[in-house]
Amino acid sequence: MRALRIHAAAVDEAVEAAAWYEKERPGLAAEFERAVDAALDLLEEEVVPLTSVPGAAGTRGVKRLMLRRFPYSVIVHERDTEIFVIAFAHRAKTSGLLARSGARLAQNARTQPPKAGLRPGIEPLTPCGVLAAARSR
Repeated sequence: MRALRIHAAAVDEAVEAAAWYEKERPGLAAEFERAVDAALDLLEEEVVPLTSVPGAAGTRGVKRLMLRRFPYSVIVHERDTEIFVIAFAHRAKTSGLLARSGARLAQNARTQPPKAGLRPGIEPLTPCGVLAAARSR
């Protein structure tokens, strides 16, 4: 099992998406959270069905895992011992986000402090329980 780390901005994106879904239909945010949880669980496995992203980000090793029910992709940088989640991106808005992914990778190379109170057991950050995290802000 590989380590899973998530950029703080990606956590914020997941929280925003969950809040939007909850406004659209009560209970839909919980379904979105389950989809995110399932994707994160899958990312921890050794063999993951990731696809390269187009453009310069793809040449730097940035890949994505598409959620099945929701029009979101989990944008990641795959390493030998870990998966670094760069973003949770709506598929209609992915191109602009991919342009910013290089900055997030560079920021991660410096240091990424943990964000407490999200999903225990995965270091250092994860967006599971995104609604709970959003309510606690």
